[in-house]
Amino acid sequence: MHKRLNRLLAAGSAAVLSMLTLAAPVAADNAALPDFNGDGIVDVFDYVMSKRVTVAENAPMDLSVSSVEGYAGEIVTVNAMVDNNPGFSFLRIAVQYGEGLEPFIPDETDEIIRVNTGQFPMMNLSATMFRKYHLIVCSSDSANATEADGALFSVSFRIPEDALPGTTYPLSFQDIVVSNNGARLPLLTERGKITVLPPGTPKTSEPPVIPAPETTAAAESTTAPAVTAVQTVSTAAGTTAPVPQTRTAQTVTTAAVPSTAAVTSAAGTTAAVRTEPAQTSAVKTTKPLVVTATTAVTTVTTTIRPYLKHGIDISFWQGDSVNFETVKTDPKAQYVILRAGFGKYLKQTDPTFYANYDRATAAGIPVGAYWYSYAKTPEEARIEANVCAQVLGNRKFDYPIAFDIEEKDVLAMDIKDISAIVDAFCSEMEKKGYFSQIYCSSSYLTHKMTQAVKTRYDVWVAHYDVIAPTYKGAYGMWQYGTRQVAGFKDPVDVDYCYRDYPTAIRNAKLNNY
Repeated sequence: MHKRLNRLLAAGSAAVLSMLTLAAPVAADNAALPDFNGDGIVDVFDYVMSKRVTVAENAPMDLSVSSVEGYAGEIVTVNAMVDNNPGFSFLRIAVQYGEGLEPFIPDETDEIIRVNTGQFPMMNLSATMFRKYHLIVCSSDSANATEADGALFSVSFRIPEDALPGTTYPLSFQDIVVSNNGARLPLLTERGKITVLPPGTPKTSEPPVIPAPETTAAAESTTAPAVTAVQTVSTAAGTTAPVPQTRTAQTVTTAAVPSTAAVTSAAGTTAAVRTEPAQTSAVKTTKPLVVTATTAVTTVTTTIRPYLKHGIDISFWQGDSVNFETVKTDPKAQYVILRAGFGKYLKQTDPTFYANYDRATAAGIPVGAYWYSYAKTPEEARIEANVCAQVLGNRKFDYPIAFDIEEKDVLAMDIKDISAIVDAFCSEMEKKGYFSQIYCSSSYLTHKMTQAVKTRYDVWVAHYDVIAPTYKGAYGMWQYGTRQVAGFKDPVDVDYCYRDYPTAIRNAKLNNY
């Protein structure tokens, strides 16, 4: 029924009939359906508006990297934290660190990471380091679920001697799999950073540090607690890397791009582990490593808001031959927002939209769309919405249909005029059964749109290379910059998503569902 709303509204008599037809089920479901647009009648518009879903922020497991400050040449330590942990038996996580940082491995331990066995005694964690790609890949599996909160492990880095004050080195998680008895767990992630301070400047805060492991006579006991182990991966192309089991420490360096191989853990979970197609060099030690000390750990959070999904948005600028089978291998491309077109003429359809939609959905990547606007009046915005709907056709979209407003001469207009344009496009799309969204820069959202418009419609904020957008209102997506993504020659726009749009849209039967 929702798919056909645009057709029902095409002719006046049909529209009247549809309103009368829809009134009965609306009354049956909710006799007090509000008059959303304030026109004095409850009609099809209000019925469609009633189907919009406010997506509640949930609270799954939260994985975060702590942020620290340090001086040039200093060794600093960060923690990988877990909060709201429901219990996991398998974990694979890669720590991505900024170029220039050097992981620090104490001579007396030969460890890459320090495991918090005091709080996580069942977590048999192993690690492999890929220096060339600035990655430390950690894997753990155990017979029993690990349920504690706190610091999972610590890792130390040496800040470059020539690092300038104010330099920041990003820290993030990649390639994450967390499961319990084979069932994958939902989670949020938070990034951290290392900030270089001027000499003599006091540090504002430091996270608790997991003590360095001690090698004692107890290390020879067969009942020693869980230890940190660094497991090697296969060096032959096409071979399968073993599940981490040994107690030897090893670092891996390579000149080849790592590929992915499937590994089945003892818990029955299939995980992707990086394998090296080229020969690697390794230095081994067989010294047992036991963590014997325990510390109280407090959660350290960053200013990065936890997100549910990481995605990209593209247009014809990325070409007409994108290989989405390659794209989907990148954890930054969990969904894609495609430009459907621009302006008020059908001939302004993005020339790559149809092919990109078909290839992305065939590859299993959820899709949304945006329409770049030139509208200077509400009437022009409604025309653009109708053209946009024609371009979208009967295609299904798991993510919103965004109204992209960023033309300078449009945004130079009065706040009420801009807001009326936004409202015209988004409300027209809602009449047609789509989940509407506003895309705009942080500054213009803050200063050039009314609160009523920003509250009524979902927001996708754009603000590049900052800790958080300066826009303080609610938003469901954040375009935070450009990054290199598998399948693309040049960097593309990247986005954080904070809401479960696919579930909301499908449940409400919007976007042609």
